Amino acid sequence: MRITWWGLACFLIEGEAISIATDPYTPAEFGYRPIDRPLDVVVRSSPDDRAHSAADSVAGTELIEALEVSKAGPVTVKGVRFEAYRTRERLVAGKAAPGENAMYRFEVDGVRVLHLGDIGLPFSPDHLDALEGQVDVVLAITGDNYTISLDDLVYGLGRIQPRIVIPMHYQDAKLRLPKGFWFQPVEAFTTRFPEERIVRSGASSIEVSRASLPDRMTINILEAAG
Repeated sequence: MRITWWGLACFLIEGEAISIATDPYTPAEFGYRPIDRPLDVVVRSSPDDRAHSAADSVAGTELIEALEVSKAGPVTVKGVRFEAYRTRERLVAGKAAPGENAMYRFEVDGVRVLHLGDIGLPFSPDHLDALEGQVDVVLAITGDNYTISLDDLVYGLGRIQPRIVIPMHYQDAKLRLPKGFWFQPVEAFTTRFPEERIVRSGASSIEVSRASLPDRMTINILEAAG
């Protein structure tokens, strides 16, 4: 399986029998290019967040609404089962009540992937109980501001125990945010771990299989392809 980070919370997941886009952004608003090929599935954590929901920017897809799946139960597309866990955005002073969204989990080529959506609150105990030891790769939202605090994120990762964490949704060189908005850089997250557990390949993609999973959790930093 190949995982490519396109920017913000958008990834391209390519397995032997399925291709998946996660949480596509609105390209004109955030400085990244759209995914440039038709895929089998788009799954999004929210139907109305322009940083996570632009399914029309990816061609030839079947759409999975993770928030609906979190309420109605798992769905299967092309032999891949998608399950979801309802969460909320972080409450920000002066803003409307935090919106709902969902984390989602799926397995491709024997590798179990968890996308954290736009989670803004600490992981619930029920979610941690369900996910502990059941995830190989976490696509982790690490921008801190407006989303889950880094303290709560690190605690949750310690409970879930993935082998690989790929940071997303942080301030990188390409990202443009609306005036007044800001995210932390990825270093705010990575400095919480020993340097020997950080992998900087300088690439946009990582190849993952069950046989190649590391013995302990590593942080793989990718370059945005978008």
